[in-house]
Amino acid sequence: LGTTEGVYKSSIQLGIQGGLCFGISLILGGLFFAGIMRRHGFTTLIDPLEARFGAHWAAVLFLPALAGELFWSAELLVAIGATFGVLLDMPLTTAILLAAAVTTAYTMAGGMWSVAYTDIVQLGLVVLGMAVALPYVLDGVGGLASALQHYATARPESLSVLPPLVPQSDAWQGRAVFEWWDTSLMLVLGGIPWNSYFQRVLSCRTPKDAARHSVLAGFLTIVLTVPPLLMGIGAFAYPWDTAAAARLAVTPADALPLLLARA
Repeated sequence: LGTTEGVYKSSIQLGIQGGLCFGISLILGGLFFAGIMRRHGFTTLIDPLEARFGAHWAAVLFLPALAGELFWSAELLVAIGATFGVLLDMPLTTAILLAAAVTTAYTMAGGMWSVAYTDIVQLGLVVLGMAVALPYVLDGVGGLASALQHYATARPESLSVLPPLVPQSDAWQGRAVFEWWDTSLMLVLGGIPWNSYFQRVLSCRTPKDAARHSVLAGFLTIVLTVPPLLMGIGAFAYPWDTAAAARLAVTPADALPLLLARA
């Protein structure tokens, strides 16, 4: 959702930021953290810090970890609810509550096993859905070459994957460049201490498996950023009707669900 939205409303470099940086985060986590965490049986990154600095520091570090989990869970529920709302013509609040009820129910019923298996099913459905929908979307805009040409003509400065290291014109661009790199570092480094990540690390059979799977997951994350990126380019060139265009002007995050509804 974020990749398609970013490409649609701004640029490729903004759209690819999440998938690229989280992919790098998983690779770094596999190279430097996953094996050690699995070997010692740590469930969160707070555990080794507690072993080194004591329970008082663990209590302090727990607070930002808790806040991060709460906000991340809220983002996921909003994303699921937004998709439900568009595809099923359901009010956003109702869709979010429904998503929360379903995810809470299967987690309480099956614990980590249910979470792991639903992750597999959901990821498979995402890949399948993108594979099925993308050709229809590109066909609706005259093909990939036509969509790229339309995007390049309208936004010639938005085609680069990475922004420049230093601003090239005014102060506003300098601020945008700084914010992109600042956010990118936050995503790369902030993904490593994520509790859900170390739950998956702990579920691997051996420390070597944990490291290998994390690195592989990082590369797959980067690769799987490409389909929603192309969907964002397609959304920019898509011949939207008046109602859809007005909706996207207010809520560009609906770009992917609206494309899926039309595909």
